[in-house]
Amino acid sequence: MDIEKKIEQKIKAQINVEHFELINESDKHQHHPNRESGGHFVITVVSSDFNGLSRIERQRKIFNFLKEELKQEIHALSMQLYDISEWKK
Repeated sequence: MDIEKKIEQKIKAQINVEHFELINESDKHQHHPNRESGGHFVITVVSSDFNGLSRIERQRKIFNFLKEELKQEIHALSMQLYDISEWKK
């Protein structure tokens, strides 16, 4: 399974996802000397499970879901995490 699908499946297995988007930006970082350390990704996740959580709490939740992938397959992860009301604005 490719890493993009793995990221999506792990997140969707843990929280209710209203919207999910993943952009693989690894090709923009080919100049990095240690490219084999993992890819660069940007994710947007909208979930009612983020209601009442701070930005840091939301990020910790996602990092926890992907802790194994962050050891090898993910080098950088940028996250845009919204609850449903924030997303509708």
